[in-house]
Amino acid sequence: MNQHNKIGLVVSSLGKSAAGMYHVISHIQNGLNASGRFDVHSFGAKVEPAYAPNLHPLRKFKLFGFGYLFGLIPSLERFQIDLIHVHGLWMYHSWAASQMRRKGYPVIISPHGMLDPWALKRSFWKKKIVSWLFEHSNLKNASCIHALTSKEVEEIR
Repeated sequence: MNQHNKIGLVVSSLGKSAAGMYHVISHIQNGLNASGRFDVHSFGAKVEPAYAPNLHPLRKFKLFGFGYLFGLIPSLERFQIDLIHVHGLWMYHSWAASQMRRKGYPVIISPHGMLDPWALKRSFWKKKIVSWLFEHSNLKNASCIHALTSKEVEEIR
């Protein structure tokens, strides 16, 4: 990547209610921005105060747990994001990333354990439908899938 390329971290929720995801996103964003080589922006629903600059909170509407984020795709385009890094699966933010991938944007996906057999059994039919609609293709065509553990590498395979 050239210096100062824009990375968009995309997640369902930027708030502390998202548990570990909140800490992962804030550490990635703060660390990469501190390097001086990247301009990192975070996009997602916001609940708590901002933890970093370049935080772009979006309104969220939940329907059957899908979590639609108003204005996500236009925001990614408006901020001229060069690379999209999606954190988590099965929800609107992942679908939006799949649409951006189809427009030619490189997409990295971090499943964060959401391909674990136990996790796949939760809301099985919803995930089956979402997989058929877009998630299978999204995972198959991602520029990179970022596994956080060796166990997750096996689950991705």
